[in-house]
Amino acid sequence: MSTKHNPSKGATAVVDRAEPRTGQRGVEVQAFGSIIPMRIGLDQETCQKSVEMLNQVLVDTTTLRDLYKKHHWQVSGPTFYQLHLLFDK
Repeated sequence: MSTKHNPSKGATAVVDRAEPRTGQRGVEVQAFGSIIPMRIGLDQETCQKSVEMLNQVLVDTTTLRDLYKKHHWQVSGPTFYQLHLLFDK
């Protein structure tokens, strides 16, 4: 695809291509909060507790990652480049 601007097509063509595709629906594999029974040697209650704890770890990890990314974009000063690389890792 060419990145050159084509004035004959106008800005309208670009905006039309940039529109999000709304109203899409995917197939739900498993309802949120539900547990599918599996033969792994754990009873339902133990599985439920494990899922709740793992979900909390996931939320905490995602929050920590987002905070690092926030600081990644707010770095300034003489050590900008070094901190930018550090936070980007």
